[in-house]
Amino acid sequence: NEYKSYLSMVTIRVLYFAKVKDITQRTSEDLALPKPQMLASELFGILASMYPPLVSLKSSLMLALNEEYISIDQVIGFVDGDEVALIPPEKWKKSSYSFAKMVIQPKS
Repeated sequence: NEYKSYLSMVTIRVLYFAKVKDITQRTSEDLALPKPQMLASELFGILASMYPPLVSLKSSLMLALNEEYISIDQVIGFVDGDEVALIPPEKWKKSSYSFAKMVIQPKS
């Protein structure tokens, strides 16, 4: 049922950093998900279908949901407004930096 599918959709914000930003040519975008609950790897698959060069970074990317790191095999229950960040190795958390600082003040 098309109406039921529409009701189950959620919109999240995806944040891109460094190499990922270069691939997507964006710093962020809103993304409507086909279902509210999925594996983080399914979300990555959606993004890789939109930006095929992301596949080459899959093994080295860190993912974060609302400023907390998540595993690629984690099941996520998304709600409208969630933020997911794709973070390449050069932007990984350093011992003296919090993820929040990295999002607010990304290094160029």
